Amino acid sequence: MCALEHHPLYKTTKILPAAGVFIMLLFSIMTSHQGIGEPHAGLEAYTDEPKIYYRMARSETHGMFSNAGLLGFCDRRLRSDERKTKSISSYLSGNCPVYFPYKSQSGAQGFIYSLINKFYKNPYIFKILCASFLSFVLASWFVWLCGYFGLIPSFLIMISILSFKDLMAFGDNIAQVLGATYLIMVAMFWAYEKKSERLGTIVFFVVLMKLLLNGPEYIFSALLMPFLPLVFYSVLNRAPALETMKRFFLTARGAALASLVASLILMIQISAVDSPAGAIHHFILKLSARTFFPDLLPLDERLMATGITQWQLLHQFLSFPCGGVGFFEISFGMMILLFGIMSLLAFYLYQRDGQRVLLALLTTTWASILCPLSWILIAKGHSASQAHDALVWHMPFTLLGAALIVVTLKMWICGRQRT
Repeated sequence: MCALEHHPLYKTTKILPAAGVFIMLLFSIMTSHQGIGEPHAGLEAYTDEPKIYYRMARSETHGMFSNAGLLGFCDRRLRSDERKTKSISSYLSGNCPVYFPYKSQSGAQGFIYSLINKFYKNPYIFKILCASFLSFVLASWFVWLCGYFGLIPSFLIMISILSFKDLMAFGDNIAQVLGATYLIMVAMFWAYEKKSERLGTIVFFVVLMKLLLNGPEYIFSALLMPFLPLVFYSVLNRAPALETMKRFFLTARGAALASLVASLILMIQISAVDSPAGAIHHFILKLSARTFFPDLLPLDERLMATGITQWQLLHQFLSFPCGGVGFFEISFGMMILLFGIMSLLAFYLYQRDGQRVLLALLTTTWASILCPLSWILIAKGHSASQAHDALVWHMPFTLLGAALIVVTLKMWICGRQRT
């Protein structure tokens, strides 16, 4: 495997293997809808997807740039399966007479979907676009990985990602638009690779794009993602402390400014169905209730959030299955233990061979565990009510962990072959 890295094929373009990874991911995402409770292939909406279809139906009448950009339901009294069915029929007919806005996500996603809808009206197209977006982002990360770890290890990393069933199953979800969240990390890896002098600007635009496309989905994880490439390259290049701090503040400033802009856009849209004061009150209430003041949550969510401690919640999340092949599954707790064992081997190999890139990957992987932990431990009010959502571990801790395992094994095998 190591000798292949010096083969002339490694010097050729990465377009062909990247295209292969894109197709592989896209196929897996579009066909992986089992094992999460119920299938949602084809036109059947899943989780928050009905709100998207209702929003597009409303925009047919009121315009895509109206307050119809806010998420919402036509009828809250419907059961979830009835709501899914009606959301599709409302979208196809363009008839959404009664609208209950869900005021936690700005309407840029609805604007884009509605614009596409004017040219091609088919609910399945949005699932294809979301799956393609995520596949493209991960394929771009594959190309970046190739530059540091070689073609075969990078391809094996992508293969391992296919075993993460939750990630594959929700990859085409039109409400979550996972590609927008992962874009933050991947774009910043490339920005550092290209030695861009506009790191703060890039952070601002990718974070703003994420917030406008899928709102507060995994918000704490997303806001930490642009700092992971900073960790990687600071360790890799032995960056001076002053330079690292400068880049840290540039990244933090870009993320904070993007959050402010997205919040202002959301409050303007909420004002259209409420009032400016009501929009500010709603925003502060939601932020407080979802983090440190769960007593402000609605009764059903409040009981779940106050009846469990953060550590109990963490234990519950660790017991969820991370992924598997066939009948074999591994929990997130066992996956973290595996990452820990491989980390000891990686550190030994670094001490023996001095491979700085391995130390950078090791450090970045364990820094990334703050992304899921931040949501579970800080946003207790939200995570307790969403205790079925194990996808947060893939933001992006398991992806980097998979890379660490493959790269460590590759360097260990290479070392044994040399001896």
